[in-house]
Amino acid sequence: MPVLNRTISKVDGTSSVQAELRLHDAPVPERKYCADRVWVAETADALRLIFAQSDLVGAGIQSAVAVAIFQDHLRRFLESGGGLPAKIHAAGFTARLDTPPEKSPEQSVVLAASIIAATFSGAEACLDFYHVSPRALHAAGTGGGDLAVDPVVRIDLPTTLLAGLFARIQEIMSVEGQHG
Repeated sequence: MPVLNRTISKVDGTSSVQAELRLHDAPVPERKYCADRVWVAETADALRLIFAQSDLVGAGIQSAVAVAIFQDHLRRFLESGGGLPAKIHAAGFTARLDTPPEKSPEQSVVLAASIIAATFSGAEACLDFYHVSPRALHAAGTGGGDLAVDPVVRIDLPTTLLAGLFARIQEIMSVEGQHG
């Protein structure tokens, strides 16, 4: 994927490379998952955004997809969100999240991501997750040209759950910011 690199000079004399991607040019992830339940779990280094499907009959959970994402990536996502949480609220959607179940469903998987693209249209929303490895970032930052961006999964979900996900991530990030 084409990347625009900017070198940022720091006060201490070091520099870092900031990469800019155009996600609308990114391929749509081939894996797709339809979620009707969402919650967030904290680990020592990352957050797990957990998307689940309810059992067709009963109150249990049939399957779950967890996306592990480091907090610095989530911070960038919130900063570049284009006011999406405010747009969702202005459209009249109330944030909703689920409480975690007592145990994980037998059908569950954890995927890694570092980039999130989010959008909504009416009551439907989707999140596209992508992963850029540290190796790919290093190669692009040292003049390697294009950035290798791996499409991970597309999550289709109700807009109310997307609003709840935004609210919970913002809450966790604000607490983390106060501590560290």
